[in-house]
Amino acid sequence: MACGPLFWPLRSSSWINGALLKGRDIQYPQGDYRWTPAGQNRYGHFAQYYDQLGWKRFTDSTFSKLGKIIRQFKINPKEIIDFGCGTGELLSRLADLDFTGIGVDASPGMIEKARLKLDPAEFHLLIGDICDKKANRKFPLATCFFDTINHITSQKNLRRFIKNVHHHLEYGGIFVFDFLTPEGLEEWQGTDLNSKDDYFLLQKGKYIPSRKRAMISIEGFVKRPDGNYDRFYQFIEERGITIDEMNQHLVSAGFQHISMRGFFHDYEIDQGGRILGMAG
Repeated sequence: MACGPLFWPLRSSSWINGALLKGRDIQYPQGDYRWTPAGQNRYGHFAQYYDQLGWKRFTDSTFSKLGKIIRQFKINPKEIIDFGCGTGELLSRLADLDFTGIGVDASPGMIEKARLKLDPAEFHLLIGDICDKKANRKFPLATCFFDTINHITSQKNLRRFIKNVHHHLEYGGIFVFDFLTPEGLEEWQGTDLNSKDDYFLLQKGKYIPSRKRAMISIEGFVKRPDGNYDRFYQFIEERGITIDEMNQHLVSAGFQHISMRGFFHDYEIDQGGRILGMAG
């Protein structure tokens, strides 16, 4: 599972000591705190707060769209492999529809959170690289959401991933996914700030057009039961993928039927942004 900016960019270039200083003073929460860094694109301690900080809200729209596809294609048996399953929020919703299957994620912290939500008799969770992690079976449905695909920052590894997805699909199975185009990642340029009773969150995004890359730094404080705070930092790098590039990789991997459209409001794909795709 991956994440993007939660809030409307403030479009500020003033960034000093992790605080936004543009027409206002931002005060960090008072109290003692523990400092926890995290590695690039491999959610460590940050995974502990992922749901609390609001990213799981994206699951609502994802589950709604996926549910329509499941009904349309009459997926049966109700089995799934979810690449980049994150904290298991989507799989927990699918469990209510009697789905079983496998979730794969590179982050042990994310998998740890997912295990708290999912019945091990229904879902087997694997820690590993989604580009080559193998299950011992095939599925009628494979998914990859929350711009997880954009976390794959080389074309070589993107080819490996899509071939791996194709390997796990049974005959007639479908792959449902989303990704951000370069235009979509460009919207990450800017600074986001959010403060709640139990957390304080700063995000800074920088987009590099020549590389089609977005660099996101996320820093925040989360209140502990004793009233003090845990402080965390997470750096994320994502690469924008054009529709033509995605289509070429899907065809090369062996997919014969491919459909793409805008993720939100069914807008035309030439508007860019977030794309919802299906391939079989």
